[in-house]
Amino acid sequence: MRLFVLLLASSLCAQVPSRDSRNIDLPNTDTHFRMPVYKTRAEWEARAAKLRKQILFAAGLEPMPARHPLTPEIFGRIENNGYTIEKVLLQTLPGYYLGGNLYRPLGRKGKFPGVLSAHGHWTYGRLEHQPLCSSPGRAINLAQQGYVVFAYDMVGYNDTTQTPHAFGGPREQLWSFGPLGLQLWNSIRAVDFLQSLPDVDADKIAIAGYSAGGMLSLLAAGTNGMAEFEGNGGNAGVSSNVQASIGVYPLASTGIAGALFPTNVSAEERTKMIETASPVSSNVSVAL
Repeated sequence: MRLFVLLLASSLCAQVPSRDSRNIDLPNTDTHFRMPVYKTRAEWEARAAKLRKQILFAAGLEPMPARHPLTPEIFGRIENNGYTIEKVLLQTLPGYYLGGNLYRPLGRKGKFPGVLSAHGHWTYGRLEHQPLCSSPGRAINLAQQGYVVFAYDMVGYNDTTQTPHAFGGPREQLWSFGPLGLQLWNSIRAVDFLQSLPDVDADKIAIAGYSAGGMLSLLAAGTNGMAEFEGNGGNAGVSSNVQASIGVYPLASTGIAGALFPTNVSAEERTKMIETASPVSSNVSVAL
């Protein structure tokens, strides 16, 4: 018995590295991660499936909640130089409302590409208008070019204040309910809303955002191809696919974790999550 214990201890010691990389390789905002290289499509698809599941699990969306009718309220139309602005409320969960603004081309007919616009951690959220960043300015510019744009709130901003921006204690954690999952779910349902509009081409949808909004753009696009979003569970005939994802300075590019980020994922894995947006359906993904 003593010999067995000695052999076992010797074997375990042989498996312990001389240095713990977690104490040596400490990623920070200056760390440059190398994106992995995939030699075959099958190799990538296996990785993509793992990343999709990781996103949903980290967000508390595995298993998926049921999709209920959005019962959209669109009101307060304003007409201006080549575009219109309307106020929108969407019921993304029973009794929970997501606020936003809908920008449309004025004086044109037909079906237009749709753009979902996500904002970052700014004082005025989707209404931020200053020299460094103007959410309304970007939406107006796109509408004048012939896009239908839905600029929506992060949780806890502007008209979406039924929960604060940062929330969640032991009770919420027990139910895997937190800001990331709620915001990601709101983003997916906002895509559903855009696709349902009669003047939007449902096969030409993009999601774009700055900072935390850029991260959300990549994560939301990363759910492309998930059966839970694409017809199972009573969602027959419904698709949340997007054809392009643009993240300007997304949080993942620096490995910074914020209130809307899966903190149970390593910094390097967060960076690699940029992979998720485009490879799902050979879509376009840009992280700037």
